[in-house]
Amino acid sequence: MRWGMMIFAMLLMVTAIVAVAVVPMGGGRSPAMYQAISPVPQAPVLVTADTPVIVDEPAPAPPGMVWIPGGAFVMGDRRGAPHKHPEHLDEIPEHHDSQHEHEVTLDGFWMDATEVTNAQFKEFVDATGFVTDAERQRTLDEFAGQVPPDIEVPEELLAPGSICFNPAFDPSKIDKHQAGWVYAGGIWKVQPGANWHAPEGPGSSIDDRMDHPVVHISWDDAVAYCNWAGKRLPTEAEWEYAARGGLQGKHYPWGDESRPGEGWPHNIWQGNFPYENKLEDGAQGTSVARTYPPNGYGLFDMTGNVW
Repeated sequence: MRWGMMIFAMLLMVTAIVAVAVVPMGGGRSPAMYQAISPVPQAPVLVTADTPVIVDEPAPAPPGMVWIPGGAFVMGDRRGAPHKHPEHLDEIPEHHDSQHEHEVTLDGFWMDATEVTNAQFKEFVDATGFVTDAERQRTLDEFAGQVPPDIEVPEELLAPGSICFNPAFDPSKIDKHQAGWVYAGGIWKVQPGANWHAPEGPGSSIDDRMDHPVVHISWDDAVAYCNWAGKRLPTEAEWEYAARGGLQGKHYPWGDESRPGEGWPHNIWQGNFPYENKLEDGAQGTSVARTYPPNGYGLFDMTGNVW
């Protein structure tokens, strides 16, 4: 199983810091106070065999969060992503990392029951005046170390904007045998002016999507939100442990079948990507954060909804 996060389209769910007492959940802070906030507290270290594991909830769950009891689990899945062709698995190095099965033991923690919604992120922005990465002009210095020195970054990529699905891609340029075909074929494109409150670019809006998950959020944006809310991002191990919902050795949070019943258990692409989206789940893009059934821990959208 691979429960990853993508820059600019992040499935943002956050955890509270579990200590002796409940860390107060943040209210709004003024922009001046925001500038002085210290870095997000470090995630808890994986416990050892000699350390008692926190299993029982130490206090009532903060609003909107659920308790994930501590324990041990086998992280990774040697079978790989069930819906991916073996050639695709070979092309993506990250899949090899996620296929390495190893036992991990974690303390319990609280986690948001849903993705951070547009309404929640708007509350943060209104309180702090925060400007996300997608909304600001970039500089060449920010790309130092991220791209080879002989690669020139076009000026248009420094302008405010983000990456969007391109429904107008040219099918004749798609070669699924080519490494990186989803990018080389123009399926994704940089959309000037796309950001969290204009998801498809200028003219689009979240006015009717306040209970949808926020998108176009970079890692730095996510950390800033956590600082303000008095929470933190989950570690990869915590994410996968929580996503499994108490199940062991399964492909999905509900079992091994991608569609165990009549309906769809999550919001994903149906059809031959990228040519046809059959919309069998009723969603063209994102959906309301609590549309599909929760997993065994009471968490929603641990797969699907946000790409």
